[in-house]
Amino acid sequence: MPVNKEKSSSGYGIFSESFETRIFEALTLIIVGIIFLLNTTGVLPWSIWLNFFKLWPLFIVSAGISIIFSGSRWLKFTGSLLGFLLFLGMMSYAIFSPFAERLSFIPFFNNTQDLEYSTTLTSKNNSDVDLVNLEVRLPAGRIDVDSSDSSDLFNLSAEYSRESLKPRLSEELKNDELNLKIDTTPGVETFFGNNNAKYALSLSKQEVPYNLDLKVGAGELVFNLKDSKFGSFVAETGAGKVVLYLSEESLPTGNFVIKTGAGGIYIEVPKDAPLRINYKIGVGRATVDGEEVQAGSVSSF
Repeated sequence: MPVNKEKSSSGYGIFSESFETRIFEALTLIIVGIIFLLNTTGVLPWSIWLNFFKLWPLFIVSAGISIIFSGSRWLKFTGSLLGFLLFLGMMSYAIFSPFAERLSFIPFFNNTQDLEYSTTLTSKNNSDVDLVNLEVRLPAGRIDVDSSDSSDLFNLSAEYSRESLKPRLSEELKNDELNLKIDTTPGVETFFGNNNAKYALSLSKQEVPYNLDLKVGAGELVFNLKDSKFGSFVAETGAGKVVLYLSEESLPTGNFVIKTGAGGIYIEVPKDAPLRINYKIGVGRATVDGEEVQAGSVSSF
């Protein structure tokens, strides 16, 4: 069967498409593949895709650009170039927005939503409890964690801008262990839109130790724990900063993990603390024990 080689504005053949437009599609796939590789190797957090899809209205803009620039070969090239630049801008925002100042003068980037809602969660002390397993899962925001003189096992005060961000508490007493979980109601509104929620979590100074497992999608975690006791201690944010102050009394006796996908970590412990700290730096640099450490370093002290 003969192939129609009638020349079109984009080239030859029934499946022809100009190289100038296809190259941007190839570059887009290459960039997405590289980012997925960085995700799977832990260099970049998976949470950057939440930031990326938060800009979904720009997909409509991109479609409009494609329609406008759908005429001649060079118009298509211009439209493909503009679409590719728009993609690069969206991806740059997704990766670097945790570090950049918010563009408050643009309504879409405005992160000054009023904290219209507030709530408090409390778990009373129980003399039959020998260990508290506290799991915290929050989408984003700033969390301050400290030790309290209160007899309550914990107290959480929250301020947030949307009802879907309201924290909820579940409790389960099993033998002599109390399992506590704090999270929010899953939903689209939780992930899309800016979130400047604030949480203040106070832990008791009582003899009952905690196994703390705290993970936040994006935000700032500040721990000022001088007296609370810990078995294991895990704190993780997909993008943001972690600041941790520990005394000799609050040093974990078990698993001790601090992790941020993209951001910074500051840890202050007693000088002679019996700890060996293992660290891994994907990108950027850090200062460890007064010495600068370059990207890619994996070591301990």
